[in-house]
Amino acid sequence: MASTTLIQINTNHARRAQDLLLHTLAECGGGIALISEPFNIPDKHPNWMSDPAGSVAIFWLGNDNACNPITSGTGWTAAKWRNIIVMATYLPPSINLEDMETSLEEISDFIKRTPATPILLGGDFNAKSPEWGCKFWDQKGRLLADWASGLGLLLVNRGDVNTCVAWRGESTVDITWANYSAVKHVCNWRVWEELETLSDHRYVGMIISTSGNRTTDARKTVTKEVGTTEIKYGFTHDGPGVCNMARRYPCG
Repeated sequence: MASTTLIQINTNHARRAQDLLLHTLAECGGGIALISEPFNIPDKHPNWMSDPAGSVAIFWLGNDNACNPITSGTGWTAAKWRNIIVMATYLPPSINLEDMETSLEEISDFIKRTPATPILLGGDFNAKSPEWGCKFWDQKGRLLADWASGLGLLLVNRGDVNTCVAWRGESTVDITWANYSAVKHVCNWRVWEELETLSDHRYVGMIISTSGNRTTDARKTVTKEVGTTEIKYGFTHDGPGVCNMARRYPCG
């Protein structure tokens, strides 16, 4: 069985935030990062891939965490780690509903081509819904929830800690989705609220594993009206930037 740390974050095009993310990932012993609004993507670097516009990227650190790039589209990119496809997504706050629907349809087409493969999708969707911790629905949240429900995607987010803390207020717009094949490969999902990011977004961290033998049967499906089941994951930190995974519900 292989497992690795996965972090998702919006670094707001900030050099210091991106540098700190890579440092944090190194202190975790390596892993994979799904990055919305990266500062820059090194040209032809073997550990980076992005969408054509450079608005979202995947980075991996450590030989055991090497990913194989698959494809990219408007605001999303996909790579394969072991037997799991990881996808990074960024939908800007300025995107209108029509363009958002177009981007989501691109992602749908890709996901539908690989229905039996575990797929994990994370990013800043700039969409609000009480289903993932916001105080209210907006139109983008309803569109996103309907889209995810139609694809049979499961919401991995847990708890009520906001992922974005900005001058205009707090919200949860950083979301993690998994198809049914992937949800058993994910554990220890948590917002790392105690760590500095030098961004107005917090780190979202989790462990992904190749074995997929997690023992809990809890699932969380997003629709407009269906309730959810909460499960708790053990996750501790031994000080700033140092990750110590307490695998109360191990991935394998």
